[in-house]
Amino acid sequence: MEGINDDSNRDIITEAAAMAFADPHLQIPDRYIRAVGGSGVVVVGDGESLELPVVDMARLLDPEHREAEVALLGSACRSWGFFQLINHGVDEAVIQKMKDNTVQFFELPLEDKNTVAVRPGGIEGFGHHFRSSAGKLDWAENLMVETQPFQQRNLEFWPSKPPTFRDSIDKYAMEMWNLTTRLLRFMASDLGVEQETLLAAFRGKRQTFGLHHYPPCRHPEKVIGISPHSDGFGLTLLLQVNDTLGLQVSKDGRWHPVRPLPGAFIVNVGEILEVLTNGRYKSVFHRVAVDAERGRVTVVVFQDACINGLVKPLPELGETPRYRAIGKSEYFKGHTAEVLGQGERFIDTLKKGFKKEHMPPAATLPAPPPSSTLAVVAAWGGCGRCRLPTSSPGAGSSGGELAASPPVGSGGGEGAAAAAELATLRRTEMSGALTHSHRRKRAMQWPPLSSATMPLAYYSATADSLAPNFWPAATAPAPTPHRQPKECPRPGCYTLTPLREPWSSLEIGFLKRSCKERSTSLGQKANWSLDKSMEGVKAMNRDIITQDAAMAFADHHLHIPDRFVRADEVPAAGEVVVVGGDDESSELPVVDMARLLDPEHREEEIAWLGSACRSWGFFQLINHGVDQAVIQKMKENTVQFFELPLEDKNTVAVRPGGIEGFGHHFRSSAGKLDWAENLIVQTQPFQQRNLDFWPSNPPTFRDSIDKYTVEMSNLTMRLLRFMASDLGVEQEPLLAAFRGKRQSTALHHYPPCRHPEKVIGIAPHSDGFGLTLLLQVDDTPGLQVSNGGRWHPVRPLPGAFIINIGETLEVLTNGLYRSVFHRVVVDTERDRVTVVVFQDVCIDGVLKPLPELGEPLYHAIGKLEYFKGHTTEVVGQGERFIDTLKK
Repeated sequence: MEGINDDSNRDIITEAAAMAFADPHLQIPDRYIRAVGGSGVVVVGDGESLELPVVDMARLLDPEHREAEVALLGSACRSWGFFQLINHGVDEAVIQKMKDNTVQFFELPLEDKNTVAVRPGGIEGFGHHFRSSAGKLDWAENLMVETQPFQQRNLEFWPSKPPTFRDSIDKYAMEMWNLTTRLLRFMASDLGVEQETLLAAFRGKRQTFGLHHYPPCRHPEKVIGISPHSDGFGLTLLLQVNDTLGLQVSKDGRWHPVRPLPGAFIVNVGEILEVLTNGRYKSVFHRVAVDAERGRVTVVVFQDACINGLVKPLPELGETPRYRAIGKSEYFKGHTAEVLGQGERFIDTLKKGFKKEHMPPAATLPAPPPSSTLAVVAAWGGCGRCRLPTSSPGAGSSGGELAASPPVGSGGGEGAAAAAELATLRRTEMSGALTHSHRRKRAMQWPPLSSATMPLAYYSATADSLAPNFWPAATAPAPTPHRQPKECPRPGCYTLTPLREPWSSLEIGFLKRSCKERSTSLGQKANWSLDKSMEGVKAMNRDIITQDAAMAFADHHLHIPDRFVRADEVPAAGEVVVVGGDDESSELPVVDMARLLDPEHREEEIAWLGSACRSWGFFQLINHGVDQAVIQKMKENTVQFFELPLEDKNTVAVRPGGIEGFGHHFRSSAGKLDWAENLIVQTQPFQQRNLDFWPSNPPTFRDSIDKYTVEMSNLTMRLLRFMASDLGVEQEPLLAAFRGKRQSTALHHYPPCRHPEKVIGIAPHSDGFGLTLLLQVDDTPGLQVSNGGRWHPVRPLPGAFIINIGETLEVLTNGLYRSVFHRVVVDTERDRVTVVVFQDVCIDGVLKPLPELGEPLYHAIGKLEYFKGHTTEVVGQGERFIDTLKK
């Protein structure tokens, strides 16, 4: 922001301003009073408003509706520059926490809020919005912070009150980035360009938060919440915290009040995205009017964009550029002048052939109507979702013509029901029950769409809660309490600079922090590692990979070492027959996340999900929405790691008596080993990560693990919500049992073996966690699932995750869901590589059924005691420990 500080000043909130905001009987200070005008701009009132288009993410993800919904998305961006997004898939718990913390922050005394006050000439911090060129102020108080790139975060402006606010901002910022990238992929499809082309313009660019509080004003016609402007970023995502109206969008010379749908995001195109799309998408003026009686609170996230430091149209559009290229800094200065002057759009000056007289008239402020007229009722003039005339082809139905529909918003259901109803309008496509073969065929034809994820930095947002020895310095291993760098005089504190470059997302966040800020949360010592938390379970030894073992894995002609030979071991009780062929009954169920998100198919798909968890305990998940770039990078880095020389892999070798690190899987009670090499690391909670076991080779591996495991956490939470619906319980009890619990990640490499009948990749077992998410890196089969007394080989679908129920989730669901035995067999010629994420669960440190499910069928047991019992089961490969808990 350098070079524009003299013009971009934001004013602090003074005591006088705070009193004016709080007391409606006080006189409005002159600097807030705006001259009313009537430049032909008319506010649309009751009976004549056209509402924003509504885009449904569930339909975008659903192959059956995707084409029509992408067309609707493109139409909204072209005609309005705004739309409401429903069924977006963002974690409701994250949204609610963000809402709660935002309200709590604005309710603080002024002195507390001013601890993060904007500084003279600055942008970040708490204060007024930008002062106009005439010295006028908007009737609002705002908190602005930069949230990405992570190394540019300045936590001095991140409020520490309420205590969870920093963590809320961090999690919410990550969710918004995920949502942005999902939308960009569909926008790319609409624009006819490769997804990566558009994503690259946004990836790694600035993300800024604006939290806004618009106090009520007894003379709303004299003030403005935010002056008319268009956003100087790429994409804006607005969350309405309460139900007070205020946002107005300019279209066709009139202001249209926006009525937010419950649970929806309001998304609008910024000026930079207009330029990127060569003017196809519109960035339009909008403003905020103030209510006479009620305050309004919003959370707004701005996603920036550019191409190699330039604002210019995408060359891939294949069109003659309508805008001249301009450096990002120069653009920002020009846009700042636009905002401060509240005049014409700066990007219009970039249009080729631009002349001043071609500019549209400035969007001046007319007198807002009484607050009562802001309750908008739609005037029916076309489709209730896209607002196209009912004769417009291709806007929704498979036949290309829209039939008449009743007006939306003219009555009927309220709240979430209204959003759900709106989401089902204009759908004439045939829908019905999908057979198992139909699901599999559809899955093979439609690879999943996804959302990119930037490196999560819960740790940088909550840096006070982190263990300093997790952050390695450039020239030495991470310091420990027994090896303190000389730079820091404080006991137990570490100076971490200089960090190596490029910085990983695991290292940033402390770059601008003084040593006094690097203590653990609440002054308590962190629980550093999975190994430490599992003291007393030392029978669970894992062996390191020796040179002899590595040679046996690599050379098929060598004799198989005796400790790997398992031919005489019975893998499970009873007769075991491997099912082969193409018998459909032997295939795992296939669950479609797009259908779970789609209100039209949700009920049916939830029933299917529940059936899979009850009958198989396994299913394949398609259309999951996880970023394909994150998945691909994780695959590549995993393969690269296992291809390293043994000495490099053993730099993160498992330690005696430990669990984390590189080595063999767990040794059996008979001293036998599985035919595999494994890397196990704990990835959540973040303060328990031990980076001593996170490989630094390949160089991007740590960052890949970090991004991938965050995606898996998100995916887990989405699945749990639908499982709660199937189980007939509220979502929160099930989510709470998983939230904040341990997440472990295991990377497995199963080398080929010339005598696969003598070895086992992983011995039969059931998982001792809550939920397991498996990513198949290659196409080598090997996983087998026990069902009906037989072993069923699993054929992974392209792009799918294989999900299975763990023992603790079986107990949690009181036996409704099944945790079943499974194993891995070895191929004679091909390697097999997988990435497996385990999500743990308990209730207040105890493993027991959810009380909401009635009379418990299992005895409650402490989590550590359970883990010891399960360890015995795994090591001995005997019966399930949880069966001993059954009453």
